[in-house]
Amino acid sequence: MFRILALVSLALAICCILTLSPFFGWLSGQGFSWTMSLILPQVFILLFSLSAAFFIWKAVPLKPLFNWGISIVVLGGLIGWHAFLHPPYIEDYVRESEIIEEGFFERDGLEKYLASNYGEFRGLVAIASPGCKYCQQAARRLEKMQERGTNSDLLVVMYSDAEEDIDYFVEMSGAEDLDYILTPDPDATLEACEGRFPTFLYFKEGRFTHRWHNSDFGYPAMDWIEEGI
Repeated sequence: MFRILALVSLALAICCILTLSPFFGWLSGQGFSWTMSLILPQVFILLFSLSAAFFIWKAVPLKPLFNWGISIVVLGGLIGWHAFLHPPYIEDYVRESEIIEEGFFERDGLEKYLASNYGEFRGLVAIASPGCKYCQQAARRLEKMQERGTNSDLLVVMYSDAEEDIDYFVEMSGAEDLDYILTPDPDATLEACEGRFPTFLYFKEGRFTHRWHNSDFGYPAMDWIEEGI
């Protein structure tokens, strides 16, 4: 019985370690794609949980029915513990974007400003609000993309007219190495993001071509951006 409790405790500890964001960050830092960095810990936990359940099924000297019951409880408990620590979101696995047709936005708005001032820009524009915690999380992800050497340019448009809001956002997010600008036209920026923060727009050849709103921007989309749409 002591060996079984020790194994379950070890399994729970391993599930905790595999769930921690540093492990995800380590995988993405080793050259794995964002999607693989998300999936591999889930696969490891499933395999380890199956191994632990099989060991218990073989080790417990009870009738087969009880052995199966205990093994299933352990398997479900380990996977459930991981799901509790790291709830699965279907949006994390989404790549699909909203296709933006030419002329969709007013030409005197954000799109024209970027075309006029960032003519060589080809990449992702993130529209963020200073106090939005999800925008701050997104900025950290974008900075990680930049560190990985993405093929796309990255720019954060702050929905504000005050420089101190950029300073506050950088302080709260810790994403110091990204490029930030204040919104050149609040109405046009609000049109582009439809009032949803953060919003991600892919910009190339002088116009926006794809759009994702907040949680719709999953890890496969990040891989797609890194490769250069």
